[in-house]
Amino acid sequence: MKQQTFWKLKLVSGLLMLITALLLTQNMSFKNLSAAKNITFAERSSKKNELIKNFNTDEDKIFALVNDERKKNNLKALVWDNQLAGIARDYSKQMAEENFFDHFDPQGANVVVRAKRAKLKYWSKIGENLFSIENLRNFDAFAVKNWMESPTHRQNILDTDFNITGIGIFESESGEIFITQVFIRR
Repeated sequence: MKQQTFWKLKLVSGLLMLITALLLTQNMSFKNLSAAKNITFAERSSKKNELIKNFNTDEDKIFALVNDERKKNNLKALVWDNQLAGIARDYSKQMAEENFFDHFDPQGANVVVRAKRAKLKYWSKIGENLFSIENLRNFDAFAVKNWMESPTHRQNILDTDFNITGIGIFESESGEIFITQVFIRR
Protein backbone atom coordinates (compact mmCIF):
# COMPACT_ATOMS: atom_id res chain seq x y z
CA MET A 1 0.00 0.00 0.00
CA LYS A 2 1.28 3.50 -0.79
CA GLN A 3 2.87 5.69 1.89
CA GLN A 4 0.19 7.45 3.92
CA THR A 5 0.20 10.81 5.67
CA PHE A 6 0.07 10.96 9.48
CA TRP A 7 -3.60 10.09 9.38
CA LYS A 8 -6.22 9.57 6.75
CA LEU A 9 -9.87 9.87 7.43
CA LYS A 10 -12.37 8.15 5.26
CA LEU A 11 -15.87 9.12 6.09
CA VAL A 12 -18.72 7.98 3.94
CA SER A 13 -21.58 10.44 3.90
CA GLY A 14 -24.83 10.61 2.11
CA LEU A 15 -25.76 6.98 2.61
CA LEU A 16 -28.33 6.26 5.24
CA MET A 17 -29.69 2.76 5.40
CA LEU A 18 -33.18 2.77 6.76
CA ILE A 19 -35.25 -0.31 6.03
CA THR A 20 -38.70 -0.75 7.52
CA ALA A 21 -41.33 -3.45 7.51
CA LEU A 22 -38.91 -6.21 6.52
CA LEU A 23 -40.27 -8.47 9.20
CA LEU A 24 -43.73 -8.25 7.72
CA THR A 25 -42.42 -9.58 4.41
CA GLN A 26 -40.76 -12.44 6.30
CA ASN A 27 -44.01 -13.21 8.16
CA MET A 28 -42.48 -12.67 11.61
CA SER A 29 -44.34 -11.43 14.65
CA PHE A 30 -43.47 -8.66 17.09
CA LYS A 31 -45.97 -9.87 19.70
CA ASN A 32 -43.80 -12.41 21.49
CA LEU A 33 -40.59 -10.46 21.70
CA SER A 34 -38.94 -10.27 25.08
CA ALA A 35 -37.36 -7.04 26.25
CA ALA A 36 -33.78 -6.49 25.13
CA LYS A 37 -31.25 -7.16 27.85
CA ASN A 38 -28.81 -4.39 28.64
CA ILE A 39 -25.47 -6.19 28.66
CA THR A 40 -22.84 -4.67 30.92
CA PHE A 41 -19.19 -4.20 30.00
CA ALA A 42 -18.26 -6.95 32.49
CA GLU A 43 -20.65 -9.38 30.81
CA ARG A 44 -19.22 -8.47 27.41
CA SER A 45 -15.68 -9.02 28.65
CA SER A 46 -16.55 -12.57 29.62
CA LYS A 47 -17.83 -13.26 26.09
CA LYS A 48 -14.90 -11.90 24.07
CA ASN A 49 -14.54 -12.86 20.46
CA GLU A 50 -10.96 -14.11 20.06
CA LEU A 51 -10.65 -12.34 16.72
CA ILE A 52 -11.02 -8.83 18.15
CA LYS A 53 -10.05 -9.15 21.79
CA ASN A 54 -7.62 -6.24 21.51
CA PHE A 55 -10.45 -3.89 20.50
CA ASN A 56 -13.16 -4.69 23.08
CA THR A 57 -12.15 -1.68 25.17
CA ASP A 58 -12.35 0.57 22.10
CA GLU A 59 -15.77 -0.82 21.25
CA ASP A 60 -16.88 -0.10 24.82
CA LYS A 61 -15.53 3.46 24.60
CA ILE A 62 -17.31 4.16 21.33
CA PHE A 63 -20.51 2.64 22.71
CA ALA A 64 -20.28 4.91 25.78
CA LEU A 65 -19.45 7.99 23.68
CA VAL A 66 -22.38 7.37 21.34
CA ASN A 67 -24.70 7.03 24.33
CA ASP A 68 -23.23 10.24 25.78
CA GLU A 69 -24.26 12.02 22.56
CA ARG A 70 -27.75 10.58 22.86
CA LYS A 71 -27.94 11.66 26.51
CA LYS A 72 -26.91 15.23 25.56
CA ASN A 73 -29.94 15.22 23.25
CA ASN A 74 -32.32 13.80 25.89
CA LEU A 75 -32.56 10.42 24.15
CA LYS A 76 -32.59 6.95 25.66
CA ALA A 77 -29.33 5.04 25.64
CA LEU A 78 -28.83 2.34 23.05
CA VAL A 79 -28.63 -1.24 24.30
CA TRP A 80 -25.62 -3.38 23.33
CA ASP A 81 -26.30 -6.53 21.31
CA ASN A 82 -23.63 -9.20 20.82
CA GLN A 83 -25.13 -10.47 17.56
CA LEU A 84 -25.05 -6.96 16.06
CA ALA A 85 -21.46 -6.57 17.29
CA GLY A 86 -20.59 -9.82 15.50
CA ILE A 87 -22.14 -8.55 12.26
CA ALA A 88 -20.21 -5.28 12.67
CA ARG A 89 -16.91 -7.05 13.43
CA ASP A 90 -17.29 -9.36 10.49
CA TYR A 91 -17.86 -6.42 8.16
CA SER A 92 -14.93 -4.44 9.55
CA LYS A 93 -12.79 -7.55 9.03
CA GLN A 94 -14.06 -7.98 5.47
CA MET A 95 -13.27 -4.35 4.59
CA ALA A 96 -9.78 -4.67 6.11
CA GLU A 97 -8.96 -7.94 4.38
CA GLU A 98 -10.46 -7.05 0.99
CA ASN A 99 -9.11 -3.47 1.02
CA PHE A 100 -12.33 -1.48 0.47
CA PHE A 101 -14.38 1.01 2.47
CA ASP A 102 -18.05 1.31 1.59
CA HIS A 103 -21.53 0.46 2.82
CA PHE A 104 -21.70 -2.04 -0.05
CA ASP A 105 -19.16 -4.85 -0.28
CA PRO A 106 -17.58 -5.76 -3.65
CA GLN A 107 -20.41 -8.22 -4.30
CA GLY A 108 -23.04 -5.50 -3.70
CA ALA A 109 -24.25 -6.67 -0.27
CA ASN A 110 -25.32 -3.99 2.20
CA VAL A 111 -26.20 -4.06 5.91
CA VAL A 112 -29.65 -5.52 5.18
CA VAL A 113 -28.13 -8.46 3.32
CA ARG A 114 -25.53 -8.96 6.06
CA ALA A 115 -28.26 -8.94 8.73
CA LYS A 116 -30.25 -11.55 6.80
CA ARG A 117 -27.15 -13.74 6.33
CA ALA A 118 -26.55 -13.58 10.09
CA LYS A 119 -30.17 -14.59 10.67
CA LEU A 120 -30.82 -11.43 12.69
CA LYS A 121 -34.44 -11.58 13.80
CA TYR A 122 -37.16 -9.24 14.99
CA TRP A 123 -35.95 -5.91 13.66
CA SER A 124 -37.98 -3.34 11.78
CA LYS A 125 -35.34 -0.73 10.92
CA ILE A 126 -31.59 -0.89 10.39
CA GLY A 127 -28.76 1.60 9.91
CA GLU A 128 -24.98 1.57 9.76
CA ASN A 129 -22.08 3.95 10.43
CA LEU A 130 -18.58 3.29 9.11
CA PHE A 131 -15.26 4.89 9.97
CA SER A 132 -11.69 4.22 8.92
CA ILE A 133 -8.42 5.76 10.06
CA GLU A 134 -4.71 5.07 9.92
CA ASN A 135 -1.88 5.81 12.32
CA LEU A 136 -3.94 7.06 15.23
CA ARG A 137 -4.16 4.83 18.30
CA ASN A 138 -6.62 6.89 20.36
CA PHE A 139 -9.29 6.93 17.69
CA ASP A 140 -12.46 6.37 19.76
CA ALA A 141 -13.44 9.98 20.46
CA PHE A 142 -12.14 11.05 17.04
CA ALA A 143 -14.46 8.58 15.29
CA VAL A 144 -17.55 9.65 17.25
CA LYS A 145 -16.69 13.35 16.80
CA ASN A 146 -16.50 12.87 13.03
CA TRP A 147 -19.74 10.89 12.95
CA MET A 148 -21.45 13.72 14.83
CA GLU A 149 -20.14 16.22 12.27
CA SER A 150 -21.60 14.22 9.38
CA PRO A 151 -25.37 14.76 8.95
CA THR A 152 -26.21 11.16 7.97
CA HIS A 153 -24.03 9.55 10.64
CA ARG A 154 -25.34 11.98 13.26
CA GLN A 155 -28.88 11.10 12.19
CA ASN A 156 -28.20 7.41 12.86
CA ILE A 157 -26.73 8.14 16.31
CA LEU A 158 -29.62 10.40 17.31
CA ASP A 159 -32.43 8.48 15.63
CA THR A 160 -35.17 7.93 18.22
CA ASP A 161 -36.29 4.77 16.41
CA PHE A 162 -32.99 2.98 17.00
CA ASN A 163 -32.73 1.29 20.39
CA ILE A 164 -30.10 -1.44 19.93
CA THR A 165 -26.55 -1.35 18.57
CA GLY A 166 -23.36 -3.30 18.10
CA ILE A 167 -19.87 -2.08 17.22
CA GLY A 168 -17.04 -4.00 15.61
CA ILE A 169 -13.44 -2.97 15.02
CA PHE A 170 -10.76 -4.65 12.96
CA GLU A 171 -7.21 -3.63 11.99
CA SER A 172 -5.79 -4.39 8.55
CA GLU A 173 -2.28 -5.74 8.06
CA SER A 174 -1.19 -2.22 7.05
CA GLY A 175 -2.51 -0.77 10.32
CA GLU A 176 -5.72 0.80 9.05
CA ILE A 177 -8.53 0.66 11.61
CA PHE A 178 -12.05 -0.13 10.39
CA ILE A 179 -15.04 0.61 12.63
CA THR A 180 -18.60 -0.50 11.89
CA GLN A 181 -21.61 0.39 14.03
CA VAL A 182 -24.94 -1.28 13.26
CA PHE A 183 -28.20 0.12 14.65
CA ILE A 184 -31.61 -1.54 14.74
CA ARG A 185 -35.11 -0.96 16.00
CA ARG A 186 -36.48 -3.97 17.86
